[in-house]
Amino acid sequence: LYDADFASRFANFNKKEPVYVYCRSGRRSARAQQVLKGLGYTRVVNLEGGFLAWEAAGKAVEK
Repeated sequence: LYDADFASRFANFNKKEPVYVYCRSGRRSARAQQVLKGLGYTRVVNLEGGFLAWEAAGKAVEK
């Protein structure tokens, strides 16, 4: 997201396929979701609350 090449890394992906984004707290991934939608991706899913919320909900975590 903060990489100057972030957008170009997604240039060859199918914009109609789902893309899942997540980070530790969900803030950066929410921003990434908006950037990808701005690039024309139609199925971008952000893990709300990030990895911390996932773990707090008791979801499976592999370490």
